[in-house]
Amino acid sequence: MATKNGLGFRSITATFTRPSDTNVYASGDLVANSTTAASVVPMEWVVPGKPVFQVPAIRLQKSGATVTNAQFRVHLFLTTIPTIATTGDNGAFASVVTGFGSWFGAYDGTMLGLADGGVCDCVPISGIIRPDLIATPGDKIYGLVEARAAYTPASAEIFIATLIQEFERP
Repeated sequence: MATKNGLGFRSITATFTRPSDTNVYASGDLVANSTTAASVVPMEWVVPGKPVFQVPAIRLQKSGATVTNAQFRVHLFLTTIPTIATTGDNGAFASVVTGFGSWFGAYDGTMLGLADGGVCDCVPISGIIRPDLIATPGDKIYGLVEARAAYTPASAEIFIATLIQEFERP
């Protein structure tokens, strides 16, 4: 935990490895660990200790060095695992997810290229987080990634998503 001006920062991380192919994503496609709907496993984070956990930003990283059209939206769901209904990786995101009653928010980011991959800080798409859904210690948050441009991935590319919390130190 780092501090700055009496503020503390917490982060929790989840990862997944996408399939071993380089099939191009269209904007709106699900980026996931499996092409089979029943085998898609959303990212999962367990909310750490106190105080209440809100997510003002998400750091998204990937192992592939190409960042052309590497624009992503990370969807978060609180306590309810989203269901992948009919398609997996590289299928239309809008047609595969149920459980939007527990939708916590969505965060957009565009990757910057580094020698060993890409990284971006994703921010809430609405500028705010749903005030009626606030995670508390022990709650689980689930996440799915949506491509927001025609992106060509690296085979078996690894995605790392870090939820970042800033809070006032006592």
